[in-house]
Amino acid sequence: ALGQRFMRFQPVFGEAFAAAAGGIVATQVEAMIDQVIADSPVQVAQCRDADPEKRGKMIGYFVGQVMKASRGTANPQQVNGLLKQKLDEA
Repeated sequence: ALGQRFMRFQPVFGEAFAAAAGGIVATQVEAMIDQVIADSPVQVAQCRDADPEKRGKMIGYFVGQVMKASRGTANPQQVNGLLKQKLDEA
């Protein structure tokens, strides 16, 4: 709980402070996202081929997998934004 309180100050104090407070840093989140994408090629293809209005719900699957991998410590909004970027890139 203490780490979660300090996560909102991460931009001020930096990643080192967030890690010391028990939080998860952006580089760890990105690594988890990359792993989830690599482990889910069928879902990635379905998401990329989906209509834009259905795509949001499909991204929810990936957000859930990253949250599971991070044991609930990742920021879901950050995960969602990074996932959208990474799925649009490739």
